[in-house]
Amino acid sequence: GAERLVRKFREVDAEGEFVGPALVAKEGRFMEDLVPGQGQMVYSFHRRFCDTQARAQKLAEVFNEKLSKLPSFIPGVTPTIAFLECAVYVVRDVNVGEIGVLVEKQLDPRAYKKWNDNAGFVDGQDAMAEQLPGAKTALAIIEESDDEETDNSEESSESEHATRADPDISVADIPQAFSHFTYRYTKRRLLVCDLQGVLSVSDSGSSKFEFTDPVIHFCSRTGQRSVFGRTDRGKAGVSDFFRSHKCSALCRMINRTWIRKVGQEQRMQHVIGAEDGRQGALSGISNLAL
Repeated sequence: GAERLVRKFREVDAEGEFVGPALVAKEGRFMEDLVPGQGQMVYSFHRRFCDTQARAQKLAEVFNEKLSKLPSFIPGVTPTIAFLECAVYVVRDVNVGEIGVLVEKQLDPRAYKKWNDNAGFVDGQDAMAEQLPGAKTALAIIEESDDEETDNSEESSESEHATRADPDISVADIPQAFSHFTYRYTKRRLLVCDLQGVLSVSDSGSSKFEFTDPVIHFCSRTGQRSVFGRTDRGKAGVSDFFRSHKCSALCRMINRTWIRKVGQEQRMQHVIGAEDGRQGALSGISNLAL
């Protein structure tokens, strides 16, 4: 990836035999990501990634709840979204001593796919058209549209959906609708993208997207850059997403019918600690990292 190296990883027992599932270990590509101290522990570097992945998971839980309330949602058939749990392992390297690596389960490489990226790519769509001189950016148009909405228009939209049959949910639309949802739900403060992983099916037949290495584009109000790492492109990244994003019926249902039922305090908890650099401030993140 852009920031990390990935290696196969396994746990072993006292006899040196493999135990547990196949895992992967991730470490920084750049020397500046190594923190001087005990060996070369990269706690702060991995904490940022755990923070990013945990925030994405919290938003996925809200999205899944809204998705499950749509009339066209079929339990066990319509895929939901999940981000992999991660942990930091301390291992001893014969060359550099003790190091920290971020460990998570290994996804099936044969089924691995990228549904969108952090520069506007969307699976199944052509590359972004070049911005015309003098034209408004897609981000500006989206923000104007959001500003013009009122509670009455939301209620009208909800009423309209209630009086007609909702269209079927297309599996391909779910990742893109989720990315758009994260931006609207956090009141245009952040957007989760670079959705990559597998669409897995459990033994019981239920399906879900299992994603890893998400990117968060954070729209800082104090001019900070790369709050969530080098791949965080802030407003430019958000703008690129909306330049190529095409709202589906699912996207419109999720973003217009359900969001305003949730209080502002609940929506804003997903940006806690981001502006002031308090990694791991979101509930549950400190347990994932270290």
